[in-house]
Amino acid sequence: MKKTVLLRFAAILPALMLIISSCSKDALPKPPEKEQTAGTQTGGKGIFNGGIIGVPGTAGLDATILPQRAMPAARLFSPDYISDEVVADENGYILFNGLQEGYYTLEVYARVPGFVSQRITNIFLLDGQITNIGTITLEADDGTDY
Repeated sequence: MKKTVLLRFAAILPALMLIISSCSKDALPKPPEKEQTAGTQTGGKGIFNGGIIGVPGTAGLDATILPQRAMPAARLFSPDYISDEVVADENGYILFNGLQEGYYTLEVYARVPGFVSQRITNIFLLDGQITNIGTITLEADDGTDY
């Protein structure tokens, strides 16, 4: 009985190998393109890890947002991506990482009333690098700096 099963398997083995070898990567289902994720704010306050699902990225952006009493926060946008809110740490520091290379827009705002939001456009993030935007100071609604 065992010998018969082995002989039958040996007879169909070449056909199975041909079928398997004829399968291409193109025949496999692909993940949806441009799928977004809000990512996760991990590693402590002010740090965001995220990006497009299934597409690893190595680009990043960091900045310092002042004044601290504005309780600053930020979001990062691109045509294919919108981040969760990142709340600045006690020093005003924010970091977005795990992103794809490309152009982004950074929106910086206060989580308390009395400050004017800022939007910085056309920020190019390069794979393998953290782009530092520097210090961003939110102005009071009346035009003065705090």
